[in-house]
Amino acid sequence: MQFSVPQFTDVEDRIVAGLSIKQFGIVFGAGVIIFAFFSLTKSIVVTIVLGILVGLPALVVAFGKMNGRPIYSAFGNFIRYFTGGKVYIFHKQAQDLTDDSKQKVEIKQQAAPALNAQTAVMRMKQLNYLLQQQAGEEQALLDRIAIEAKTHGR
Repeated sequence: MQFSVPQFTDVEDRIVAGLSIKQFGIVFGAGVIIFAFFSLTKSIVVTIVLGILVGLPALVVAFGKMNGRPIYSAFGNFIRYFTGGKVYIFHKQAQDLTDDSKQKVEIKQQAAPALNAQTAVMRMKQLNYLLQQQAGEEQALLDRIAIEAKTHGR
């Protein structure tokens, strides 16, 4: 049995005068604001200025697209971005931020010379091992040269 799969599920329904409900609400809201100021001031100049300041951004939000999506669909994300926190800190484990920093610095300063002495001793041991190994390889090489000289010298 075959079922029909709906197409164009991301297209909004056009309800009022070829506009979606959201577009109509944005344009209607801007119109109400402009009409209210005209009713209060009875000035054409104020109405034109307010029409430019309120009407044009409302038209851009209602009909504009950004990355193929309507701007009003991302408007909530804009508000959350500008009002939310910007610093995200990753804490692998919960850290206790008490005033132990001075004690930790003192402990590190005391441990540093001991660590440097231990590091120096370890480096000396590694160097000694490498020198002994190199001396053993040199002796083995000299022995092999002596054996070859005896076999070729006969």
